Amino acid sequence: MLPTAAFLYGLQEGEEIEIEVAPGKRHVIGLQARTAADRDGFVTLFFALDGQLQLIRLATAAASAQSTRAQAQDGNPTHVSAGLAGTVVAVAVRPGQLVARGDTLLAIEAMKMETHVIAERDAMIAEVYVTPGEAVGPRDLLVLLS
Repeated sequence: MLPTAAFLYGLQEGEEIEIEVAPGKRHVIGLQARTAADRDGFVTLFFALDGQLQLIRLATAAASAQSTRAQAQDGNPTHVSAGLAGTVVAVAVRPGQLVARGDTLLAIEAMKMETHVIAERDAMIAEVYVTPGEAVGPRDLLVLLS
């Protein structure tokens, strides 16, 4: 378990916490430094884990705002959108393919759970805007039906 303040707000530079990961197994984590966001919106955190210096590069809100996709229009039956934020793990269709209502178009993974995006009606695939490995957000346009 993490201390509440560390879970909610993260660590301040120079702050150290001790966490128990299993009975009798503890780790000491301390934030050493943090860089300013680069032009792509990423920061680098330098931290110590049990005395060993580690670093990790993290996206900030500015980084995720830069990678915006076209948004699906409400009420447009030809637009298929992402219902949640996640990563595309599989695309089961290609342009020109005929699909029936209930067919899987693609799969999105979020929080270790896979969600299938299905066709809500019989249609032909006009365009596919994503590939496996891409991150998508809610309402992002994924597939265009005709």
